[in-house]
Amino acid sequence: MTAALMLSAPAFAQQSQPRSQQDVRVQQTIAMANGRFEQAFNQGNASAVGNLYAEDAVILPPGAQMQRGRQAIQTFWQQAHQSGLRDLKLETTNVETTGNDTAVEIGRFTARMAAQTMAQDGGSSTIPGAPGALGVQEQAGNLATGGQTTTSPASGGGAQSRQDIQGKYVVVWKRTGQEWQIGTDIWNTDQ
Repeated sequence: MTAALMLSAPAFAQQSQPRSQQDVRVQQTIAMANGRFEQAFNQGNASAVGNLYAEDAVILPPGAQMQRGRQAIQTFWQQAHQSGLRDLKLETTNVETTGNDTAVEIGRFTARMAAQTMAQDGGSSTIPGAPGALGVQEQAGNLATGGQTTTSPASGGGAQSRQDIQGKYVVVWKRTGQEWQIGTDIWNTDQ
């Protein structure tokens, strides 16, 4: 068994690099689209984020219902931004094309949940807006995803908290005409 794993390791390592010129071009296109996604999201422009998705796209956020269609996805990301999610950064680790019209991207993300006033009673609550956006929830004054949390006093007796979030994602891109758009998007946090 060990010999079989050792023999398969070089083949797996080779797959993590673009396999063809088409993969390289598609990876560059996706990198540009991810840059537009980051910029639009971080500026709170949910419409521009939504336009990166195909009309019939689906997102599968952790701890929340599947969202289908560009308008529902736009609303989801708008609520995520309104809930305090900021500083989104995407890092592609692999892109592989399957045919001429589909590509699968694997990557990592980081984001920050901006300061939120925690409940004075120490009770449980979901951060307002996008339920489960990136899998972030408050519980008893502690952000439950296990990311780094800093706390400082806030007016009114509550505490303000900030959480750094890290995770991974898989995106299925599809070509619609000459443009690559997100067809399916799923992610989860590392903790």
